[in-house]
Amino acid sequence: MIINNIKEFRRLKRLSLRQLASMTGISKAALNSFERGITSPTLEHLMPIAAALEIKAKDLFYETSLKDFGGDEMDEDLKEAIELLYLVKDRRYIKIIISLLKSHLNEE
Repeated sequence: MIINNIKEFRRLKRLSLRQLASMTGISKAALNSFERGITSPTLEHLMPIAAALEIKAKDLFYETSLKDFGGDEMDEDLKEAIELLYLVKDRRYIKIIISLLKSHLNEE
């Protein structure tokens, strides 16, 4: 969820709202509103936020952050797999991939 991810990534970078506001040109009040879920950021907001947090804008959309999967310690292959799955537009392909993974796990 974008709301949680902005706050989470900001905290991981040890930035205050004031610092992030200064880095992005977005008001502290607006950033606070995004983090609290009162308003949603627009695409024009997401790009400078991601740049300031040194992440890809798409990272703000993960429902569960990469930190929950092991953060910096997460295997690079797993990171790549998650990013690639996120880019798949056709849900049918995701279901096929999940089915293949499940059948592989059942074989072990």
